[in-house]
Amino acid sequence: MIFSRRELLQTSLGFSLIPNGVYTQEPQKSEFPVQSTGHLKLEGATQAFLTKTNYPGVWIAAAQGGRVVSTICGGYSDLTSRTPARLDNVVRIGSVSKPFVGTVIAQAVQQGAIRYEDTLYTVCPGLKEVGRQEYADVTLEMLLAHVGGIPVDKRLNVQGNHTSAEFPQLRWNEALEIVKQEPVSSPGDKYNYSNSGIQLAAIMLERKTGKSYENWFNEVINLQLKVVSAGLGEVKEKGTQPNLIANGVVKPPPSGIHWPYSYGPYGNVHCTIEDLVQFGLSHCLKVSGGRRFAVKMLEGMHHQYKPTTATRCSFSRGELSDSGYLLFHGGSLTVNRGDSTMLWVAPKSGTVVAAFTNVSKRTEQEGVPPGNVLKDEIVRPLFNQLNR
Repeated sequence: MIFSRRELLQTSLGFSLIPNGVYTQEPQKSEFPVQSTGHLKLEGATQAFLTKTNYPGVWIAAAQGGRVVSTICGGYSDLTSRTPARLDNVVRIGSVSKPFVGTVIAQAVQQGAIRYEDTLYTVCPGLKEVGRQEYADVTLEMLLAHVGGIPVDKRLNVQGNHTSAEFPQLRWNEALEIVKQEPVSSPGDKYNYSNSGIQLAAIMLERKTGKSYENWFNEVINLQLKVVSAGLGEVKEKGTQPNLIANGVVKPPPSGIHWPYSYGPYGNVHCTIEDLVQFGLSHCLKVSGGRRFAVKMLEGMHHQYKPTTATRCSFSRGELSDSGYLLFHGGSLTVNRGDSTMLWVAPKSGTVVAAFTNVSKRTEQEGVPPGNVLKDEIVRPLFNQLNR
């Protein structure tokens, strides 16, 4: 995917660059409170965005040249109680969790614990006993790049409370059902976005290494990358840093549509907006204070599965005309309403933009526009300004 200069310049909020390098927009009178740090003056743009969209709140963070330059939030973390958004709010990032899975696995590959070429049934012979023959040659790389032919979702209706020690078994029980499903395409031939495929990738890691995904996540994301607010499971309280895995018991979602935030690694990460940018910086070739990963490891992670735009680390990849390539992923906690979380990364230049909005089903019913407005009016123009 090629991003032209014209595409990247599209914006309706009117960001402007003034001589000292500060991006700004004239503040407007607004009912929305705003909190910010750094030299990027985005208060006016944030308030304009909230006023135009009627979103409850928005959180934005940006990095330039390999370092965080600004974080900002506006609006409300809880619209009912009118609780103002805070920069330390822990937000659920939905499917942007998938690049976390790809990053954790990349570190395991770097350590020699698993290979991208390993096949599903070789690592997990128990799945071969019940699964379809078409999946016999599906590799770890195919699963991470969404070309394994795996259907998008196959979830079990898990009831009751479960401890983190039970999560690997819950994932395995789900995997036994996933591999019974008919492939949506021939493995390796076509891009088909799949939560279940990422679930299988995490299971391959667990079965090959004998260590749970939760332990791998803690070692790579929390300890090695020092993305300290990142955790797994549903966020129960705004403004806190819940560690639902360490605390043991996780309550299942309310009755109705089942979405296993607790044990499904494809959509269960939460963190602050600044830490989401810090995670993005771990994929950059140069970072203030040194590199996070070796260049060779980054090149392996960012390898594109042709002819798709997908990579081994579950980002999609686009080519920037004058600054290398772009990694991007979006996530949503609502159905068919666009992305509520976005992460864009330019590894060569060290430009990263992350944004989140807490659009809920209730606010959707009140006429709030789709979350892709977040990309078109915040993420794309801000990324373009920073990546000049």
